[in-house]
Amino acid sequence: MTEKTSLSFQSPTMEEHERNLMTGTLEQRKEAFKEDEELMRETTKFVTEVIETAAIEASKRKEQEEGGDFGEGSSLKGGNTIAGWNNRARGFCNRILNALCPCFSNNGKS
Repeated sequence: MTEKTSLSFQSPTMEEHERNLMTGTLEQRKEAFKEDEELMRETTKFVTEVIETAAIEASKRKEQEEGGDFGEGSSLKGGNTIAGWNNRARGFCNRILNALCPCFSNNGKS
């Protein structure tokens, strides 16, 4: 006489929701993510901040390109440009010198 009746509609419990979010199939994870209002709110906020930051950085770079067109490799355009080329040139010259005249290389010996 004690028959169990089941409802045709069962709302997902929080544990099931979290389980789908973490370990379900891709479709289940996408649906669980979309159903979580807090996650969607935080994600929207994060994406908006990233887009705003990118827009600000792009406008700064555009202003720098328009305002200071001194040519590539100029020390006036970027502070580390010349230093970077000096380091590359020094390394290149050292490799050539070591290849042509290995007697100048101490190979880590003092």
